[in-house]
Amino acid sequence: MVDRVRTWFLILAAWTVPAVLSSSLIVVRSAGDGAVPSWPATFLRQLPSWWLWAVLTPLVLWLARRLPIRGRQWWKPVAVHGLVGVLVVVLYLTLEAPFAIAREGRIITLATWARAFEGSVSFQFLTNYLIYFALVGVGHALNGAAELREREVQASRLEAQLAEARLRSLRAQLQPHFLFNTLHTIGGLVREGDADRAVRMLTGLSGLLRHTLDRVESPRIPLHEELEALERYLEIEEVRFEDRLQVQRHIDPTVTDALVPALLLQPLVENAVRHGIEDRIGTGRIRIEARREVDGLVLQVSDDGRGLPADFDLERDAGVGLGSTRRRLDEWYGSGASLRAEHRAPHGTRITVSIPWEDSIHG
Repeated sequence: MVDRVRTWFLILAAWTVPAVLSSSLIVVRSAGDGAVPSWPATFLRQLPSWWLWAVLTPLVLWLARRLPIRGRQWWKPVAVHGLVGVLVVVLYLTLEAPFAIAREGRIITLATWARAFEGSVSFQFLTNYLIYFALVGVGHALNGAAELREREVQASRLEAQLAEARLRSLRAQLQPHFLFNTLHTIGGLVREGDADRAVRMLTGLSGLLRHTLDRVESPRIPLHEELEALERYLEIEEVRFEDRLQVQRHIDPTVTDALVPALLLQPLVENAVRHGIEDRIGTGRIRIEARREVDGLVLQVSDDGRGLPADFDLERDAGVGLGSTRRRLDEWYGSGASLRAEHRAPHGTRITVSIPWEDSIHG
């Protein structure tokens, strides 16, 4: 309510300015002809006509928002505005005619209204038509400023979410179920005298932590960079689980330059390891796929673990990893992206992410 009152106050104040200027011009011209009319009286007679445009301003701004003039086919909205502008100006002159009659001190009748309207069309149509397009221009400027603010807010949210994803990734690597198991495995390898594998795990853990901390804070990165980061994590897990973990990679080489949100795949693979590998005795398999479909990039992470609960609902049951991934996709792509969690036959889970295609090289 407060915002609406403030908006109307600003609109009325804006249209009061030309009322002041036109009244002053009338007084100056009349003084040159030997007559000195009262400025306040002249202002009060002129104000209703300008405030009538104030009443019509929300309508014109709405039209400017619904019919933006942009793109290669800009001439289409211009043509529509040309036709709509005629209707708006005719409406304005129709409503303004009684004020013109009142300024001349005549009685408002159908005949005087008709004459006033005819005179307004003859002498004021072009001026008011230009006023309409000036308002459309103001509307486009306001809409552009609003879109710019929205993009800035969205960029800030994406940066915050990226920082959250990096922090969550680092926390996942430092929490006991990962870090302790990794260090325990390294200790076991040292006791067994397997120095090569111990050094490999230490190097992998160091590289993983350094990569997470030093990663360029860009909301989106080429897929090949995301896959390189994922390999650091998988190298550690493959050493830790030995033959119990098999990772199948099916990456279409033509999609590795596609842009993806940073830290998109690792949370999905972590879920697959946790729910598909850790709790089983035999060998578990994780399959990572990336391919292009029509104008989109499809990423899939599958496991052959115990699968999803029978009553699993992504909206309700998404954990930290899936929930954060969904929020980031929504913020960046809106309805253009999707995330699905489904059972994988004969058992296991498949997570599928679809995002619009955007090449990091060609844009």
